[in-house]
Amino acid sequence: MSAVDPTGTPGCEYQAIDIEAYGLEAFKSPPTIRSSNGELNIVLDVRYGTYEIAGCLVHVRSYNGQPVGPTLRLKPGDTLNMTIRNLLPPDPDPMPEDSNTPHHFNTTNLHTHGLNVDPDGISDNVLRKMAPGADYQVRVEIPEDHAPGTFWYHPHLHGSTAMQVSSGMGGALIIEGGLDEVPEIAAAREQTFMFQQIPYDDNGEIEDFEGLMGGKNWIGKLKRHATINGQLVPVITMRPGEVRRWRFIHGGAKVALMIQLEGHKLYEIATDGIALGKCDAWETVVLQSGYRSDVLVKANPLEPGQESAEYWLRNEDYIEKGVSKPGEDSREYLAKIVVTGPPLDMALPCGQGQLAGLVPFAPITDDEIEGTQEVVFNLVKTGEDQFKFMVNGKAFGEGGVRKLKLGSADEWTVSTDIESLAVRHPFHIHVNPFQMTRLDPDGNPEIVWKDTLIIEAGTPQTLRMRYVRYTGRFVLHCHFLDHEDLGMMQIVEILE
Repeated sequence: MSAVDPTGTPGCEYQAIDIEAYGLEAFKSPPTIRSSNGELNIVLDVRYGTYEIAGCLVHVRSYNGQPVGPTLRLKPGDTLNMTIRNLLPPDPDPMPEDSNTPHHFNTTNLHTHGLNVDPDGISDNVLRKMAPGADYQVRVEIPEDHAPGTFWYHPHLHGSTAMQVSSGMGGALIIEGGLDEVPEIAAAREQTFMFQQIPYDDNGEIEDFEGLMGGKNWIGKLKRHATINGQLVPVITMRPGEVRRWRFIHGGAKVALMIQLEGHKLYEIATDGIALGKCDAWETVVLQSGYRSDVLVKANPLEPGQESAEYWLRNEDYIEKGVSKPGEDSREYLAKIVVTGPPLDMALPCGQGQLAGLVPFAPITDDEIEGTQEVVFNLVKTGEDQFKFMVNGKAFGEGGVRKLKLGSADEWTVSTDIESLAVRHPFHIHVNPFQMTRLDPDGNPEIVWKDTLIIEAGTPQTLRMRYVRYTGRFVLHCHFLDHEDLGMMQIVEILE
């Protein structure tokens, strides 16, 4: 609870949310800004916004005073020009002796999550600081051969990342092309879902870092509910047989989403923005913090004499945890799908080999591998209510810089220390995506490309990575963003 009002604010209580009272409005997309003549120019105001979530008037840090940032759409070869105007008040706290103490919640910067772009200068430089009271220029040049896909942008200043992203500072960033040009996908209406988890307190504020810590606060104490583009359980209306393309983005800081659509398959065509080269027909698409998944959905036909049918998009990982829907179980209901109207006969591009040529990267072969890299996430208790968050036994700033060679490729082993107090951590690395092998819905191994991957304790993951195009410094870290701010991050440098 904030110290502003010890009695709390009406509507912001820690109690179950009635989605029938506060949700179920027609699905809305954030404003979309497209590039023109090879450039996208935008001013982003970083300031407090005041808006309603489930009957609570929240007052939190934001982009442009809105619950979610605008969607940016560019093409390979374009340049993104941003002016970041930091209109937040001055930071009241001094710089701590230990930089892994959360601090300076009003100082920011910008990260283009998943893009293969320059990490230096005024580009995607997460080591840059943008203090309150000034304007800052960001210029991100998109390579002409950049992979099309679903990416996103958010703040990434060490010490304030979790506070700002948890407040809703994030937006979709889409590079057009590739899958967009497949006729069956081009014919499908596209909708972008920015999933956010806003852990506002009972004053409608987010000012206490401790309130961000751990999924137990979100699930057990706060009883908050995920939003989509700032909405609570929006309604999507489709026609029978209609195909939609949904771009899922997990823009929350912590809690997993295990997404199901009642009675339907989710046909995944890209993961973390990178085309799979096929359709994977899942019952459940798992999104961890930072993940993206592009899926196709084909609405079921209506039964004879039936005028409409309703289905729920649900988070199956959130059962009996405080979401109110009369007469139903307590799963987290994310959206309501209403199928009605004259039928359509739309096709899915899931036949043999239809998407095979759209994978943007060749597999990394054994012959390419020049060395090995190891990442181990460690979380240990160091005292009463004191913990240390580390990579390879070192907190951020203690372990030096991991140096890699431009033009080479390595095999990486990433694990969570079995003795760690946390059982999982999502590994994220900037600039270059990695290759991994997973099991497809039929249990067969398949190669996919990602930039974020959950690492379970006792289950190391073997990844492969090429270092292409850019030298410079960036980071790898746990994408539980409170863990990152507390030290579970490491600087990486690519050298000639």
